[in-house]
Order: sequence, then structure tokens, then C-alpha cells
Amino acid sequence: MAITFDDIINARALGRAGDVAIGKATGASFTAGGQAKHLFGAGSAAGTYSAGTTFAVVEGTDTGVFGLPDADPSRTRVLCGLDGGHNSSTTTAGQSTVLYLVDHLGNVGGLNAASTSLQSITAADLTRHTDGIGVCLSIVCVVGFTATAANLTINYLDENGDAASVVVAVPSGALTAGQCWHPAPGSPFVTLPTRGITEIVSAQLSAGSASGTFGLVLSCPLATLTLIGLESRAAVLGAQLSPSEIPDGTAFDTFVGPGSVTLSLYGTTVLVRTAEV
Repeated sequence: MAITFDDIINARALGRAGDVAIGKATGASFTAGGQAKHLFGAGSAAGTYSAGTTFAVVEGTDTGVFGLPDADPSRTRVLCGLDGGHNSSTTTAGQSTVLYLVDHLGNVGGLNAASTSLQSITAADLTRHTDGIGVCLSIVCVVGFTATAANLTINYLDENGDAASVVVAVPSGALTAGQCWHPAPGSPFVTLPTRGITEIVSAQLSAGSASGTFGLVLSCPLATLTLIGLESRAAVLGAQLSPSEIPDGTAFDTFVGPGSVTLSLYGTTVLVRTAEV
């Protein structure tokens, strides 16, 4: 039976609520036409991408992400609200950026941006969203470098376990740690030709940069929030949106998109609200 608004209100009124605050100091500057940034490695509770070419799964108890205790096994935990705000030395009325709340499933963070050889990735099974449907792929700068424009071929297994690939025209330019290396400004996710992804197999660049390290991140998007000025609020309840189920072990993490104008963020805090119904 579908979960209703009343179900969630009643659950929270009975104390079956689970809320988590995500705080990240970004220290990042975004300009119109820039790239999104992954905040996993930002702030005092910075996470570390997997070294080398081994994919590592991420759990809600890991550093760099935020989690909740396991839900009552007889109930279903759902996302029911999202509040957020940011501070900025240049924020004025009308300036905005987009925050993407995701479940960070895992990453491989030691790919060589200078190499044109095939870089095979040692796999690990996903522990959540294991069917791969709706799982998204991001290309992230791990150690800052000046990138050379190239085609990046990523081979992977799709939601059916079949071999698939995507070619991404990664752009040239200076990249900072956490910045997405994508051709489409503002989006933290690569457009895949399939419904999802269960495993990353390998990656290969057509041209190498002088140096640098990049990574591949798998995540499941949960919600987006437009941050305007110093405060914003979003509810993921209502006729247009269905509550998202939050499995045990969810690793809440965030990407943030570029601002509508130059926007120098130095703090972002998000309150994630859930209920067990």
C-alpha cells in the first residue's frame, strides 16, 4: 500500500523520526557555467576516496558521509523533508545554487589523469540499491590538476549485469579537488545510455593531462534543494513527489552546483528529515 502524507505525519508525531544534520564547509567558488562539486572530501569531517584502482563501498558510518541507526525492521524509513542554507561572503538577494542529496554507494579514487592506458578497476558489490536502477555515475577530481580535453570511456555493468559503456567528452581547464569533470556545466551526473549501473569495470582516456588524479563515484540521488541567499527549504512530500525509501546503511552525501552568478560558499548545512512508517 502506498505511503501517504498522513502516515508520515503520524509516524513523526509518535516519535518514529530520524533526522540528521549534514554540515560541510566548502571553501569553494562557483561561477556561472562552472562545474558541480562533490562535498565528500570537504569540511572538518572530510572523507577520503579509495586509493588506487580498487572500488570501495561507502556506508553511513564512514567518515565524510552522514548516517542514521538502522530502522525498526518491521517498518520502512522514508525521506520526508529537507532544509538547508548556506553562507557566503558574496551572497546577495537572488544568488542561488543547487544542492543534490545522494546516497553515496562507493567510489574509486586513484585513476591516473596522465595515462591513456586502460585502467581496470577491482570491483566490490554494492550494499544498497543493488539492482543498479537509478544509480548514477560522477567523474570527480581527487587531486587538483590542469586537465587536457579528452574522451573518457567508462566500461561498466548495467542494471541487468550486461556489459555497457559511455564515452564522456571531458573538458580542458583547471580542476580543484572535488570538482566534477563533466562536459555539462552544473550537472554532477553523467548521462548513461542505460537505466543504471551495478559495477564499474574500467576507464580509459584518449589523451592524458600532464598530471592529476581523478575518481568515479556511484550514488543514488534522493532529492535536490535550491539554496537562495542565506536560507532555503524544501519538502519532498505532496501530490507531485512520492517519499523516497531510505535503506539501512544509507550514506547521506551532497553535491553542490554552480551559482547563478559568482558564488563563494564557505558553509553549507542541510537537515535531512525521515520517518519510519
